[in-house]
Amino acid sequence: MTNQTATTKETSVLKAAWLIAVVTIVSKLVGFVRDIIIANYYGASLVSDAYYYAYQIPSLSLILLGGVGGTIHSATVAVFSKVISSFTGKPPENAVKLFRTFTTLSFAVFLILGILVFMFSDVIMSIIINGGDAQLINLASLYLKIMSPVLVFGGIIGIYYGLLVTYNRFLLPNLSPIIVSAVIILALVLNANNQTGVVLAAATAVGAFCQLLVQVPAVHKLGFTYKPDLS
Repeated sequence: MTNQTATTKETSVLKAAWLIAVVTIVSKLVGFVRDIIIANYYGASLVSDAYYYAYQIPSLSLILLGGVGGTIHSATVAVFSKVISSFTGKPPENAVKLFRTFTTLSFAVFLILGILVFMFSDVIMSIIINGGDAQLINLASLYLKIMSPVLVFGGIIGIYYGLLVTYNRFLLPNLSPIIVSAVIILALVLNANNQTGVVLAAATAVGAFCQLLVQVPAVHKLGFTYKPDLS
């Protein structure tokens, strides 16, 4: 009986590993298609250069904070895997309270950070594009303002990812990064005549929000409902 249980667990882990691998490959392919479409619409132009400069900080937020293996994600898994004694049934009240406090604090901190990035986007872009053309800096500053909410979403995404992974829900955290690319592709196709780059920046912010939004029902289903809490 013990050997059978061990074999079943090994099979489940192997299936999860293959699933993650396949989903990761699909995600990279969709991202590659996104980059091709952006290149086809904007080419090597002022708009594309400004966007990629401005995207450095939001991208860092999504990968370093919100990405699987990122700091917030890793911290969530490390803490909640010890706080939760059983992963069947409803989570203990102290775990739910910890989730609410952690989410509230993260939202507050990253909201302040997002506001600062919005307010000082021109200074930030002047530092990143040191010695660059003034028009390029101004355009990149505009795009960074539009994408500044991504900084808020990044930290919260990391918490939700961490909870799902703690409960061995691997598919959604690895699948949802595709959403950003899909939203960008759809926005560009529907606004083919808009060459200002504003649609591209806005689609990036909307895509990040959707990436967070798809996690919410799954996390709530686990028993982690959110309300502001600073206990």
